[in-house]
Amino acid sequence: MVPAQWRILDALPLTANGKVDRSALAARLPREDTAAVATVSAEPADDLERSLAALWAELLEREHVGRDDDFFALGGDSLLVARMVGRLGEAVPDADGVEWEVVLRHMLRRPTVSGLASYLRDRSGAQESRTSAAAATPYVALNGSGGDPVTALVHAGTGTLVPYRALITEIRRRSGGAATLAGLELPDVAAFLGADPRTVITRWAADYAHALLEGGGRRFHVVGYCLGGLIATEVARTLTEAGAEVASLTAISTHRPPFRLDDELISEYAFAVMMGIDPAAVGFPADENRVSAASDALLEQTPGLLPDGAIGRLEGEYADVAACFRELAAVPREVRVERMCAAVPPSAGSYGPEALHDLFRIFRQSVFAISRYDPEPYAGDVTFLRHSGSYPFPGNKESVTDYWERLVLGDLRIVDVPGDHFSCLSVPYAPGVVKLLGEITGGDVIR
Repeated sequence: MVPAQWRILDALPLTANGKVDRSALAARLPREDTAAVATVSAEPADDLERSLAALWAELLEREHVGRDDDFFALGGDSLLVARMVGRLGEAVPDADGVEWEVVLRHMLRRPTVSGLASYLRDRSGAQESRTSAAAATPYVALNGSGGDPVTALVHAGTGTLVPYRALITEIRRRSGGAATLAGLELPDVAAFLGADPRTVITRWAADYAHALLEGGGRRFHVVGYCLGGLIATEVARTLTEAGAEVASLTAISTHRPPFRLDDELISEYAFAVMMGIDPAAVGFPADENRVSAASDALLEQTPGLLPDGAIGRLEGEYADVAACFRELAAVPREVRVERMCAAVPPSAGSYGPEALHDLFRIFRQSVFAISRYDPEPYAGDVTFLRHSGSYPFPGNKESVTDYWERLVLGDLRIVDVPGDHFSCLSVPYAPGVVKLLGEITGGDVIR
C-alpha cells in the first residue's frame, strides 16, 4: 500500500464550477506502461532539436528524450503542450507568438522532437493562422502505412482533430503502428465560413469521402465525435455510393439541437460552455438550467426556431435571463472574447483573442450547420457511444437518442460510456473507448 510515486502540486486543478477537476488530475498520473516505452531513440540532429529535447525532458521529468520519441506516449498531455508553448520563446529563437492549438495540431501528426523541429523550421518566422491558405487535402495520416482497412476520425465542431488527442495516442500505443489511422480536418477555413450553413455538412462530407478514396483505401471504419458524428454519416453514405466498403460507422456523443438556431449570442454562450468557460465570467447567466429553460420557453413561442435576439425579449419568469443577454449584447464582441480568453481553463488550452475568435467563428458556423441539417435515413448499421454525464445546452439525452433511432434503418447499437460530452474522450476514458472501437472494428483499430 506504499505509493510508488509522489507528486506535489501547488494546488488542485479546478473546473469552471470550482470543483476538483478529476480528469486533469488523472492526466497527471503516469501511464501503467510508462516504463515500457521504448528508450532507444536517435539523438537530436542539430541545435534546434537538442533545445527541444532538453525542454521536453524537463517538462516530462525524464533524463533523456530522443528525436523520435512520442511526446504523448512519454506521458505528455495538452496541459504540458501549453507549458511547452509558453517556454518555446526561451528555448528556440524566433518561436515567440506560436499558438498552442497550432502546435498541438502539428504534434498530433508528428508528436516527436524531429516533427516539431520540422514545423518550426518551416514557419519562416510567420505566425500561422487558422484562416490562412487552404491545406491541399483534409486527409491527415496519423498511424500505419496506409493500407486497408482505414479507420477515419472526422473532425469535431472546431474543425480540428484536437478533441481526439488522447484517443489517437492510445491507438498508436496499442496498435504499434500496425493499424491505419487517418484524420479528416477542415482544409479551408475561409471557404467553410463563407458557405451556406444549409449545405456545409453534405458538401464537406463529399470532399472528405473523396479524400479518403484518393488515399487508396477501399475498406473503412468511420468514426465521428460531436459534429463529426453527423459528417461521418454522410461520409459513410458517400463512400458506400462510390462502391467502397464501410465496415463500421461509430458516432460518439453527437449532439443535434431539435431546432434551428439563428441567435448569435446563444451560439457564443454554447461556445463558452463547450470550452469549459464559466459563463458568468463572460457576463452570461451563471445557471445553465435557467438558460435552457428560457430557450424552451422561447421555442413555445417560435416552435423549431430560436430567432436572433429573441431571448433578450423574453418577459415574465425569465426576465432576468433576458436582461442578462441584453446587457451582454451591448458589450463589444472583442471585449467578450477577451473575457473568454481570461476564463479558459488550462485543460482547454491557451488562446490569444484572435485565435479564440477564429475558433468561435468556426464553432458558430458548425452549430448553424447542425441546426439546419436534415439528413436522409441511413441504411447501414451504426454504433452510438452515448456519454453518461450531463448534456450541455443545446440538447438532452432524450432528443439525441431519438435522433439516432429515427435516422438508422439498419442495426443501431447504443453503448453508454463514462464522462460527459467534453470528457468522454479524455485521458482517463480513452482506453475504454479504444477497447470498444477494437470490438466494433473486429480488432482493426488495435490489431
